Amino acid sequence: MPESNTLGNTLTELPFDLTGRIFRSPMPFGPYDWQNEVWPAYQENDVSAVVVLIEPQEYLVHARRDLLAFYHSAGLDVIHLPIPDFRIPPDVNALEDAIAAAIEHAQAGGNLAA
Repeated sequence: MPESNTLGNTLTELPFDLTGRIFRSPMPFGPYDWQNEVWPAYQENDVSAVVVLIEPQEYLVHARRDLLAFYHSAGLDVIHLPIPDFRIPPDVNALEDAIAAAIEHAQAGGNLAA
């Protein structure tokens, strides 16, 4: 498997060999995006879907905005599977559905960030 590719301090491309690209990133506007570079990096890399694994209270506090509404207003598809901190996903079927949706998006040529 090829190595991952880090793009600046914002995105790391994961080498899944799909038509679309999959990136891992810190939460836009959050504590690890102190220079607000993540959202512009999403735009520069044509990210069209995001996977959000945090609960609403986390993104409301740390990103200081409703990230799901922000993503939707920007035209992105959102796969939201909130997982409590330091826990496993409470619903295995929902986890499988989220993974399948992410893979389907990338197989169809869409770029995704998680």
